[in-house]
Amino acid sequence: MAIAITLIVLPLVDSARELDGRPAVSFLRENHTALIAAAISFAVIGGYWRAHHRLFSRAEGYTRSVMQANLYWLAGIMAVPVVTVLFVSGSGRDRLGLGLYLGVILAVRILLMTEELLLAGAGLLGAERLGRRVVLRHVIPAGLIVVALVTAMIHPAWSMWPVVVLALERPLGVLLDVRGSGRAPAGDATT
Repeated sequence: MAIAITLIVLPLVDSARELDGRPAVSFLRENHTALIAAAISFAVIGGYWRAHHRLFSRAEGYTRSVMQANLYWLAGIMAVPVVTVLFVSGSGRDRLGLGLYLGVILAVRILLMTEELLLAGAGLLGAERLGRRVVLRHVIPAGLIVVALVTAMIHPAWSMWPVVVLALERPLGVLLDVRGSGRAPAGDATT
C-alpha cells in the first residue's frame, strides 16, 4: 500500500520542486486536478486496504490460490492512481477514462471477494461460513460499481455523477442485512 500511495504523491512533489520561488497558490492552481486525483486515490486505496486488512487479520493461513489472487489484487491497487488521474483529468465526458477507472475499481473489488471466497473455501477463516452477510459484503459494492459503469458508458455527458451511486453501499448493506436477518435496525422501536 505504501508504494501505491507513494506513486500518488511523487508527481506532486516533483511539481512542488519546480515552483522556483513562485507562491504556493501557483502550485495549487497548476495542480488542482492532480490534487483531486490524489485525494480520490488515497481514499479508494485506504478503503480497500482496510477491507483487505480486516480479511487477512481473520485468516488462519493462505493457499497458493489465495496468494495468486492477492498478487492480482495488489496489481489492481497499483493501477488505481493511474486510472484515477485519467478519470479526473478527462474532459468530464471521457468515457474511456471513466470506464477504466470503474473497471479497475470493480476488478479490485472482485479480487477481494475472490480472496475471501478462497480463504473460506479452504477453511482458513475459522468458524465464519459463507453466508448471506459475507456475500452481501461483496455483491452490493460490486453491483453498485457495475451500475455506475454501465450508467457512465450509456450517459457520458453525466461525467462523474454515476460514481455517486457508490455512496449507497453502506445504507444498502444495512437495509439488506436487517431484512435478511429479521432484526430491526438499531434505534427502531419494536412492539
